[in-house]
Amino acid sequence: MREWIVMLRARSSVRLTGKDILNIEARPASTEPVVAVRLRNAFAEVDGRLIFTGLIAEAGGLAEEPADAVALLSPLAAPHLQVVATAANAAVDEPSRMLIYAPPTADEPGRFLEQRSVGEPLPATTVRAIHVSDLGAVHQGLEDHSDKARLHRSMAHYRQAVQLLDPFNRVMTAQHLWMACENLGQVIFRRLCQEADLPVSDDPSRMGEHKHQLAVAAGFNPIGRSRQHLYDFDAHIRVEHIFGGDRETYKQLRDASDAFEHGYADFGEVHAAAHASADTALRLVRDAILREIALLVDSPLLGEKYEHPLEGWQPTFQMAGTYGERPRRRLAVLLWPQTDA
Repeated sequence: MREWIVMLRARSSVRLTGKDILNIEARPASTEPVVAVRLRNAFAEVDGRLIFTGLIAEAGGLAEEPADAVALLSPLAAPHLQVVATAANAAVDEPSRMLIYAPPTADEPGRFLEQRSVGEPLPATTVRAIHVSDLGAVHQGLEDHSDKARLHRSMAHYRQAVQLLDPFNRVMTAQHLWMACENLGQVIFRRLCQEADLPVSDDPSRMGEHKHQLAVAAGFNPIGRSRQHLYDFDAHIRVEHIFGGDRETYKQLRDASDAFEHGYADFGEVHAAAHASADTALRLVRDAILREIALLVDSPLLGEKYEHPLEGWQPTFQMAGTYGERPRRRLAVLLWPQTDA
């Protein structure tokens, strides 16, 4: 066993400011094979100047071989990229480069293994800054939360929703937003149990009893042996605690996701429902995530700067002009030249 560092690098539309580095150290009672995780900016030299290119998430811990280090440490480093994406409301891509290395010791030489795409991705066109102290507050709230795993899954889907923003298509964004809502709804349900002095348990039957009690208290009574009142209560939690009572946006987002997943509606209808709901849902879902980790209401992350998501689109070439009628053969050659020309 020796110390290994796994470094994941991802193109990002958000840049850290302040100390430029956020260290998240494992707690003394932690049993996970990680000593610490570090987030920092990545730069590349272009024409003698350093250009911001993305974010680096690093995890350090003990392992025997590079493959063991990747299996143990990569899943512990990667989720912090989705926390940044949610906190800054900006696109962060999947990691495009992985470097695993073990520093030299008195007995062994240093070792490394690198994996990256053949072509380096272009930096993000627009970059938004987030102060390390503001991001640290999000990490602290997440680490202190009793339902950290579900919140991480909610953030993972939110990150995908922002990353997949498309000026002409909101369907995939809506799909991931709905999955974020389903995970976040379970977080809220467990919080409601705690507020009602109902102990949170890993026993599904026990939690089912708690949900029944809360549903009845909220006015959702069972009819016969049906469990419909429990499903209605789940929807009630999402509508009230995530969507702030905005039933129309909630219904459109749910319809877009369900119809796309299960294939029961025309794609035009799915497209329309996604476009009608996704932009509003992005704001509501992110606010609900940050609210559940008890982020202070005066946090800059809840201000106007971070209100709208920052997509990760690359610049595209667009040309407009006029043209006259040309022979069909010449036009075809102009638009689709022969490969051997």
